Amino acid sequence: MSVTHEELVRQAIRFECPARVPLWFVNADQAEGDAMVYHLSLNEEDETTSINEWGFRLESLGDGTMGQPAAPHLADLRALDRFDAPPLDEEARMGGAEAFFRECGDRYRLASLDLSGFTVYTLLRGYENSMEDFLLDVDRFGRLMDLIVDWECEVMGLAARRGFHGIHFADDWGTQSGMMISPALWRELFKPRYARQFAHAREAGLDVWFHCCGNFADVAEDFHEIGVDVLNIAQPNVVDVAAVGAR
Repeated sequence: MSVTHEELVRQAIRFECPARVPLWFVNADQAEGDAMVYHLSLNEEDETTSINEWGFRLESLGDGTMGQPAAPHLADLRALDRFDAPPLDEEARMGGAEAFFRECGDRYRLASLDLSGFTVYTLLRGYENSMEDFLLDVDRFGRLMDLIVDWECEVMGLAARRGFHGIHFADDWGTQSGMMISPALWRELFKPRYARQFAHAREAGLDVWFHCCGNFADVAEDFHEIGVDVLNIAQPNVVDVAAVGAR
């Protein structure tokens, strides 16, 4: 008996031995695969610059990538008291959902937060500042990180109510040889926040997809433990995928 594209993806997520491996084409030819992605972030863009709704600016490198951060948007963490999360703006955020669903047909509907979590934090604060904040200004670090996490939970709720099947996070933790921070510190500061987000997604009926670049094998099991359904190991050239899968 034939199954829909959506059910094929769900069978794979549940480890139910689908008839074939589902396909998701990330940047092009989405309609050729079994899942399609809808982007939830709101940006102002021109040929050279993209300004995210959080306020950080990415400058184009002319190479087809998302670009390079220009400067920290929240350079002084003491200004956090006057800093707010973006408005949810459901009308604008979901303005293309109806047409997307028509194009999707019976495919799996994946809503993407695009850049998320600590990656958003680093783009707001700058990488070096971010690496100092959770050691030198623990209180403000926690407040900003929770502001991002809580806002993303609200956006997830919009996606769930509109009928999406899964939510996609993109938050990089690996360098080419290992974690950016120690696994112990990651488990102390970030794992509980992710666990809260993933629980919120599951309660809303969404599968959890998580993209991570670099070698983050040290915490791959942790993501599974706290509720990730699909772990996108974006650089299998630096991660021992077989070893991670065997755990």
